[in-house]
Amino acid sequence: MMLKLMIATFTLLSFLGCSSSQKIELKSVKYNRTGMSMNDCITINVKKTEETHIIEFEVGRYDENNRISFEIKQKDFDSLANIVMQMSKPNREQSFQVLDLMENFDVEFVKDGKTILRNYSINQYKNRKTAELQNQAVNLMEKLIDNYKKQFELRLSYSKGIATPTKICTYAEPADLVEDLGEYVEYSNPKHNEHTGGSKDYTYRWKALKPGKVTVWLREVGLDYDTNNLIKDFEPKGCYMIDDKLKVTFMKEDTDALIKKFRENNKNLQQ
Repeated sequence: MMLKLMIATFTLLSFLGCSSSQKIELKSVKYNRTGMSMNDCITINVKKTEETHIIEFEVGRYDENNRISFEIKQKDFDSLANIVMQMSKPNREQSFQVLDLMENFDVEFVKDGKTILRNYSINQYKNRKTAELQNQAVNLMEKLIDNYKKQFELRLSYSKGIATPTKICTYAEPADLVEDLGEYVEYSNPKHNEHTGGSKDYTYRWKALKPGKVTVWLREVGLDYDTNNLIKDFEPKGCYMIDDKLKVTFMKEDTDALIKKFRENNKNLQQ
């Protein structure tokens, strides 16, 4: 049993390209994707500083206002390191070049005191495992960014049939306290054996712009519904407080009070 454990340990260290006497420390991971359109551009840079670990994130062409920078936990940086250090060394570029998309993934680490750079591009040959590991690393970085952005956004989740002849109506009041970010598809579950059917899970989002209390409405209605009647016809979906740091908190008691008030008023109108 002990012999098997020693062999397994040696195999893992050999796979990582190091021995027990070698020390590897991840310094940074940078991902850049640039397509043909102005909006199809993403840059993510995760780096270790003397005191902490930082993510810098930017969507679109260079714009100071689009850049987000925040700290992440040691365990999250370690998870990223565990993924990228399993990637094989970069291979040569393939003869067929991808012209309408640029994608680079750069890793910097220190091995026995020596700085090593590994630069991967969309035009290189990659074995299946390395390609999957790169996708895992990018997904992890995007998840960390999304978790950070959640603090500053109002988010409502819902499911809608793909072929349903309806639309989603939304409204936020006061409207100037938030920016409407629209709907995001979180999960798609189509019925593959039918021409129509299935459903999608969505998240509708508003970004906090100013401090204050915001009430939002979200309702699935018919295609011919007059959206101007949303507040009059339907109860609010939620009430949120935006603080001075633009962090968002769901106000359950306030939401319940608004719903109760709407139902009472609606009941009186029907009498």
